[in-house]
Amino acid sequence: MRPYLDFAPMLSPGNSCLPLRQRGIVVTRPAQQADNLCRLIEAQGGRAIRFPTLEINPPQNLSPVFALVERLDTYDWAIFISANAVHWGLRWIQSRRELPPRLQRIAIGQATARALDHHGVPAHIVPTSFTSESLLAMPALQTVAGLRIIIFRGEGVATCWATHCDNGEPV
Repeated sequence: MRPYLDFAPMLSPGNSCLPLRQRGIVVTRPAQQADNLCRLIEAQGGRAIRFPTLEINPPQNLSPVFALVERLDTYDWAIFISANAVHWGLRWIQSRRELPPRLQRIAIGQATARALDHHGVPAHIVPTSFTSESLLAMPALQTVAGLRIIIFRGEGVATCWATHCDNGEPV
């Protein structure tokens, strides 16, 4: 793994037709998830500047997480906010039980849907625009009264979900 604020070497002048030539691109992904994007930037002549602004770690106390995992049968839908949410959420679920077959899975976007596919549990709903707001605007989510929805996300993510809950939807 490269150290933080690592500057990739500049490419030789012979690569002048590359679209990112002599451009520095700051990559803010978590350190352990930046390699692929940095390689893509460098392949196009850019200089990847690693500057992770986020670190993804499990909560210190997993008891509440495992309590929710045990109650998954009581939920109708599971919304996964990111590929990281899929990774951690399914890791915790599969360490205790199988995912309930009737649980409808919703992915916030294509990368999240691919992560679900990778774990063998494809998404039932994926919006065409990849934001929480566009997901909430989908017709399927306009009639959620009476449904129990569990959201797999990181701390402080997706404040619009709280607004949706304030409108009477049990989440």
